[in-house]
Amino acid sequence: YATSRATRMGHAIVAAHQMGLSLWMLFSYALDGISVAAQVLMAREYEELRIVENNAEKSAGQKKKVRSLSVYMMTASILQGLVASAAILVLYKLQPSFILTNDPAVRTNLLQLFPHLSAQMALVSATLVAEALTVGGGRFKWLAFGTTLSSLVAMARLRLSTSLIDIWSGGIVSLFLG
Repeated sequence: YATSRATRMGHAIVAAHQMGLSLWMLFSYALDGISVAAQVLMAREYEELRIVENNAEKSAGQKKKVRSLSVYMMTASILQGLVASAAILVLYKLQPSFILTNDPAVRTNLLQLFPHLSAQMALVSATLVAEALTVGGGRFKWLAFGTTLSSLVAMARLRLSTSLIDIWSGGIVSLFLG
């Protein structure tokens, strides 16, 4: 839906949007590795919790492990997101030719997008890990509710978008708040 909005704004906007989306996806895939580990580790800890749920003492200890794992993984996700944010800002500063185009209108729009891409990386990383912890813990209803709500908010925000920055700072950010 975001690309659909960008196409209505002109060729330079949609080109910059697609280039920004490619960069965003590249960094997002790099950030996703920790979420796989979080999901596997949480699934293991929740299975242990299910096994000891009838023993109050062991159950309390296992719940502590689950909380500790959640805090650790969320902290790690925010830290890696900040590193990705810094990397995008370095690319913004260097403006390497292998990332940017020669088309001045597209280049201008893409450069305006870089700070927004950078700012989103910590949020994206935290969201990926939070979703993985939710899935690992078997909390699919929570995930479904959050995803549905954030998708509806994102579509409403995208519908109101009148610029490339609106698309990225409103609609796309909304997807990661659920």
